[in-house]
Amino acid sequence: DVAAERFDEGASENEKKKLSKAGRAEFKRRKQDLLVEKRETRCNLLALSAQSRTLVLHHAECLEHIPKSQSDWEVPDRVTTIMSRVTPQQHSLDNGGIFPYEVTVSTEFEKAKIELLSRVHSADYLAFVNELSKELTQKARDEEPGDPKQPQVVPFTPMVQKKILTLAGPAVKQGSHSDTSFSAGSLRAARRAAGAVQHAVDCVLVGRHRSAFCVVRPPGHHAGIKGLLAGGESCGFCIFNNVAAGALHAISDERLMCKRCAIVDIDVHHGNGTEEIVRRYHDPTKLFFFSIHLYDSDKKRQGYSFYPGTGEEDDLAHNIINVPISPLWREPPAPTAERNSPVPVNTHNTRHKAKRESGSSAVQSGDDTPEIGGGNDTVMKSSDTDSEPAPVKSPPSRAIKGRDNSQFGRKAYRNAIQNRLLPALRAFNPDL
Repeated sequence: DVAAERFDEGASENEKKKLSKAGRAEFKRRKQDLLVEKRETRCNLLALSAQSRTLVLHHAECLEHIPKSQSDWEVPDRVTTIMSRVTPQQHSLDNGGIFPYEVTVSTEFEKAKIELLSRVHSADYLAFVNELSKELTQKARDEEPGDPKQPQVVPFTPMVQKKILTLAGPAVKQGSHSDTSFSAGSLRAARRAAGAVQHAVDCVLVGRHRSAFCVVRPPGHHAGIKGLLAGGESCGFCIFNNVAAGALHAISDERLMCKRCAIVDIDVHHGNGTEEIVRRYHDPTKLFFFSIHLYDSDKKRQGYSFYPGTGEEDDLAHNIINVPISPLWREPPAPTAERNSPVPVNTHNTRHKAKRESGSSAVQSGDDTPEIGGGNDTVMKSSDTDSEPAPVKSPPSRAIKGRDNSQFGRKAYRNAIQNRLLPALRAFNPDL
């Protein structure tokens, strides 16, 4: 529908200015008629071609994963709210939302089995999650009927640190600071989430549907082989890596029609767990991983890192492409005397490139005033050592007329998709 509105047939902007009031009204009417005709054509095509509709998968068991607080970011309301938006409404060309002919909603899919999960996670980690689930389930059964207490929720990250990574003392995260929780229903929810992705992969590969959307929880892209990555600070609300499990299922020996699978991660956080799993896979020619995310790490000076603090560099030997984008809260570098020296677009490894260059920071254009919401990280003058001087802070930002904004915010995101993702996908040529 958006494409139909933008690629409409009719007068150009200059021609519309020359039209009389009656002519403009007639042009508007013809444009609306054309849009209605295109929507009706799309409706007829999708009504007659069920495989062209998007498959939407969800399940009530995904609501049984209980957060430690209803104010957490990852709560059951995420699923119910999304489903309220994607559930088809009564067909009408005048209302918005999803029409019945556009999607097929289903809850008919199995939970993930151990064979699927063992493709991406270690046996020790899977056994730990299973035992923890049994323990909490037994405690829930032992409670007296009608007990008004909330279901028991335990902090997941510190338990993984102690049981799987064998950490102790200050290295273990405090339970009160753990965002990732685990309850009696968490294993069922996590298995159902991974099972949804597996079912979606099967349906798309056999041509039953052209695309699929899994409305499931808990999420998974921070879950590595052992759940929590070595040196990681949090499991990031994740238990099983649903997408990685689905990708490895797609290229397994059982699915002969898929030789190459691409994973594109557009979450604001780097998919560090997925990257670890892709890197460990024995045949890198079959997998491709692309992640575009915010990156803001300055541990040496401020001890701060935007979670998870990874995803700064590529690993081309394993078909891993990371596009770190500096957040808008970071000011662009301060202008200096060398105003005509360009700053590289901060869509990939700009800090490493800048550290190899001598001289001072500079702005993209000849103007010496930075722009509002600069997405470019501070350009450093030398390597990150303890003796390195602090970067010069820029003055309050204000817009620059006529400046190239491609290195900031959404334009950096768009450029990364066009210039890094799409060419790489064409070269990789995935089946899924």
